[in-house]
Amino acid sequence: MAQDPKIKKLDNGKWRIRWNNGSKSFTSESRNEVVDFKIALMANGMVDPRQVNKPKSGGRTYRKVALAYVDTRRKKKVVPSTVERYLECLRLHVFPVIGNMDINEIGSEDIREVLDRASKKLAPSSLRVLHSSVLFPVFKWAIDSEWRERANPCQLTARELSHEINEQPILLPDDAPAFLTCAYALAEPGPQGEKPIDPDGLAGDFFALLQGTGFRWQEGAALDVDSVDWKRRVVVVRQVLRYKVGLARDKGKSRAAFRDFPLPDSDDDPLVELLMRRTKGRRGHEPLFATRRGTRIYADLARHLLREAADLAEREHGITGVRGFHSFRRGFATTLEDREIPENSLKLVLGHVRHTGATARYVRLTRKQIENIRPYIGGIVPRVRREHLGLAA
Repeated sequence: MAQDPKIKKLDNGKWRIRWNNGSKSFTSESRNEVVDFKIALMANGMVDPRQVNKPKSGGRTYRKVALAYVDTRRKKKVVPSTVERYLECLRLHVFPVIGNMDINEIGSEDIREVLDRASKKLAPSSLRVLHSSVLFPVFKWAIDSEWRERANPCQLTARELSHEINEQPILLPDDAPAFLTCAYALAEPGPQGEKPIDPDGLAGDFFALLQGTGFRWQEGAALDVDSVDWKRRVVVVRQVLRYKVGLARDKGKSRAAFRDFPLPDSDDDPLVELLMRRTKGRRGHEPLFATRRGTRIYADLARHLLREAADLAEREHGITGVRGFHSFRRGFATTLEDREIPENSLKLVLGHVRHTGATARYVRLTRKQIENIRPYIGGIVPRVRREHLGLAA
């Protein structure tokens, strides 16, 4: 089946489009009418728009259809936690916008409104999950059930969202000093004596850790004081924060997430200084990044601090697009690639592949591998001068 049927002008002056290996066609005296037909044809999955099944009588709201779809997932014995996550996404991000709309009246512009609203609270990767795992399948199921015409309004937004994800910016090394300066500035009072945005002083060190290690934010937030092994001079990633679970030690974000991260040799390296400052005089079981109440840095707080730091960096330095924690991870990987680190070593550091030295709890690199990787790590975290921190607004 042709994916892009061609429009052809006939000898009699009319215009024609053929598809399905030429077995079906549409002809008109107006080229614009044929173009409109082609758009409708492709939107309907190469099904003739003139023969589209009409929806069953009795309009249904998106809310009713979505809940019916989720019920089918439950009957197919989908993991209960996954079903609950579907429902929570619907309640928080979808129903407030299109929940009361007729399933047949929802268009791509309405889906964009849902995504725009959700993007203020969700990371780009979570936004993609919302689109592909919640929005898209509900409409597909409604079409299969003949409750909606065949055109799925998520088809166009899927391409747009994929492009946005691929174009997500990173925090490059040249921008890191200015961005981290703004992050540290959140711990200081505002110019008019306002209360600090970050009274616990977490943002600067936490974002510097992510920039200098490439850790996923869930891995960085789960670190304890004894995660820093000064004897072997590594940071041991052996637990992760998981949604509605808390600390999880059974498995990480990926199958190779539990690993050792080599630290630079020099005690003068900003990353080493940061960890020394965070671990000095503290008990091993304490969170490395904790609020004044002693609680571990959690998702809402981390995202709030990231938004505030990003807004300040944009106002003060014109740094745009740092809206997700993976911006640090991409920046770290880019820096190591610029230093021509071997590909296998980069994957081990990022936790992207399983290593033969894996134990039941986490990946432990061999001493030789650690020493081979260590020279590439130093100097990634910039040294931020404290006298430049008076920027909080």
